[in-house]
Amino acid sequence: MKKLTIITLILTLFFTNIKAQTDTAKFKPHLITGIDFILHNGIWGGTVPAQPIESSVNIGGTPFIAPGYGVIFNFRFMKNLSLYFDGNMYTRKTPVAYSGSYATSNWVAEQTNYSTDLIGPFDEEAYYKVQTTGFRLGLRGYLRHNKPVDPWVGLYWGYYVVNHGVYNKNNSSTWGNAYNYVSGISLLNAGVDFWDKSKTLGLSLFIELGAPANRYYKIENCLHSGWTFTDYGEGEPIFGYYRIGIALISCISKK
Repeated sequence: MKKLTIITLILTLFFTNIKAQTDTAKFKPHLITGIDFILHNGIWGGTVPAQPIESSVNIGGTPFIAPGYGVIFNFRFMKNLSLYFDGNMYTRKTPVAYSGSYATSNWVAEQTNYSTDLIGPFDEEAYYKVQTTGFRLGLRGYLRHNKPVDPWVGLYWGYYVVNHGVYNKNNSSTWGNAYNYVSGISLLNAGVDFWDKSKTLGLSLFIELGAPANRYYKIENCLHSGWTFTDYGEGEPIFGYYRIGIALISCISKK
């Protein structure tokens, strides 16, 4: 219900802005491009195969903050409305085992018929890594036109490729990995664009809320040949549920 209410409010703002297009003679459609940097914050679920025996806290339920970055293409076809497209990559990782040591988990115990909950020793550091690469398409509604400070809200749908698995530090070797495809909407996107006097260069600050979940995936030969790590529906967010970002933007065309 909360999700539907937010979407309804955003769509209402879009249509209100469309109705308010009155001074069209002074507006010229234009394309805005940019690059962005994002910090995404979320919670590790119970979807990590194992963790170092030295860890005193179970990784499940602990928060993470990790980076993301990408490119932006934003076509402002009305003074208060634009067609938005971006491509982004998000990464995060957590240790599985340290060099010369062991990894442990209940899942490892299940694989060994509860004879031990340890696997190792590892000859190098191992990490559980999640990398999400995708694109989003949607609409942005702007609250002020032709002003140096221009707040907006957006509604996007995205399609993503999610790679998750256990890798060494530089990704040159793996103890099992998998690729999955996920789509879904970003629940809430809002920000403010700050432009120079000529409106050719600017800075955009934004926040985003919501993340599709990757569910029912399998990582074959995970940590050991023949072991399959399976998600039974708990899933994991493909990136952090809460995101803040900054983008350098430029207006490159006007008709």
